[in-house]
Amino acid sequence: MKKQRGTVKQPKHDSTEEDGEKSQRKIDKDLAKLRKKTADEHKEKELLKQPHSFVIHRGKVGKFIKSLETDLRRVLEPNTAKNLKVLKKNNIKDFIVNGAVLGVNNMLVLTLSDNAAQLRFIRFPQGPTLTFRIVEYTLARHVISSQKRPIASDKLFTHSPLVVMNGFNDDASKRHLLLAQNYIQNMFPSVNVDTIQLTNLKRCVMLHYNEETDTIEWRHYAVRVVPAGLNKSTMKIVDAQRKMSKEPPDLSRYKDISDYILNAGNLSESEFEGDQEQVELPQDVSKDTGCRRGETSNVRLYEIGPRLTLQLLKIEEGVDDGEVLYHKFVKKDVKELIELKKALPKKKRMKKKMEQQNEHRVIQRLKAVKESQDYQKTKEKEMINELARRQAAVMGEEITTNDKMQQGNEQKDEDGQGHDEQEQGQRKWRRGGQKRKTEENGRGKFKKPMKRARHK
Repeated sequence: MKKQRGTVKQPKHDSTEEDGEKSQRKIDKDLAKLRKKTADEHKEKELLKQPHSFVIHRGKVGKFIKSLETDLRRVLEPNTAKNLKVLKKNNIKDFIVNGAVLGVNNMLVLTLSDNAAQLRFIRFPQGPTLTFRIVEYTLARHVISSQKRPIASDKLFTHSPLVVMNGFNDDASKRHLLLAQNYIQNMFPSVNVDTIQLTNLKRCVMLHYNEETDTIEWRHYAVRVVPAGLNKSTMKIVDAQRKMSKEPPDLSRYKDISDYILNAGNLSESEFEGDQEQVELPQDVSKDTGCRRGETSNVRLYEIGPRLTLQLLKIEEGVDDGEVLYHKFVKKDVKELIELKKALPKKKRMKKKMEQQNEHRVIQRLKAVKESQDYQKTKEKEMINELARRQAAVMGEEITTNDKMQQGNEQKDEDGQGHDEQEQGQRKWRRGGQKRKTEENGRGKFKKPMKRARHK
C-alpha cells in the first residue's frame, strides 16, 4: 500500500514578535535619520566657522588678469564663490554688506595700473588691507601645458589646501612680514592634526619669502602618496597584477626586464629629484595604490599653478582707508606719524561728510527726475484734453455738452476725485462721436429716387 505523504504544519509566529520587530526597525530608522541630521548640522556649523573669500577685479583689466582671477578662485576652493559675477555698478561696500550675510571674511581684489598689476587682500569688515605688487605671474594652464604628464582632476578641489610657509622669520625689524604671514594663514582653514584625514589632503599652497629680492613666491601643488622603493615601471606591473582589468605593460621590445625598470624615460618628473624622504603612514591613504597604514611611502608634489611673485607695498588699518601701518617706499619720522594720527579723525569726519553730501545729491537728482516725469505726464494730459476740446467744438452742440462734462471731470481729477467718472465720460463721448460720424456720413450720401412703374 502507498503511504500518504503528509504536510508538516509550521508553527505560526506570534503577532507580538512581528510587532516588536516592526517597532524595532522603525526605531532604527528614526535613529539613523537623527544621526544624519545631527551630522549635517555639525558640518554646517563647522563650515560657517571656516574662512570664506571673494576674488574679484576692479577697473579695466586684460584677459590674462581675468584668467588669473579664475585661477585664484580655483586655489581657494571650496570656500569661495567660484562663479561670482561682478557688475560695474558694484563697489567694495556692496561686497562688505553682502559678505557679512554670507559669512565671507576675506576679499582678493585684482587691479591693473600703468606700472604693474596689484593684488589687495582685504579683511572684512574692519580691515586690515594689504597691497601687493605682482612682479611676475604664470597662469595655471601655462604651468600644466609645460608638463609631460599633468594631473587634472576635479576631486583635488573638494577640500581646502594645506598651507606651508617658509622664510618668514620672527624679526623685530620686519613686523609687516609677520602680519602678512598671519593674514595669509587665516585665509585658509586651520588643520587639526588629531582629527585630519590624510585622504582629504590633496593640495598644498607653498609661500616662500626671499630676503634678497624682498618678494614672496606663491606656488600651488597637487599632493600624491606612492609606495616607497617602487618606480613607475614597477608600479605598472604591480597595478596590473592587483587590478585584473588593467593590461600588463608590453615588454617585447626589451631584451631584459632590467632595461625596462632602469629606463629613465619611464620615470616621472618628481623621481628625477633624487633621494626622497620616506614617511610612515598613520592612516590608510589609498588601498588601490598600496598606501596603507604602517607602510613607508613617498610624498610627491605636482605643480598645478598658478605661480605668483608678490612684493608687499602697503598695509592699511581699515578697508582701503585708515592709518598706513607700513609703506615700502615712504618712510616717516615719529613727529610725522604723530601729526598723521592727530589729523586722522578730522580726515574721517571729512570723508563721512563727503559721503553724506553725495547721498544728498543723489536723492535730489532722483527727486528732480521724478518731478520732470510728472510734469511731462501732466503736459501730455493737457494736450490730449485740448485736442478733445477742439474736436468737440467741430462736432456741434451735443458734443460741447460732453466737453463740459469732461471739463468738470478734469476739475474733479485735479481735486483728487472722480477719476473713474472722467474715464467713463470719455468712453461715452467717443462712442457718441463715432455714432454721429456714421449718421453724418449716411446723410451726406445722395440717393436717387426710385422710378414708379407705369401702368399701360
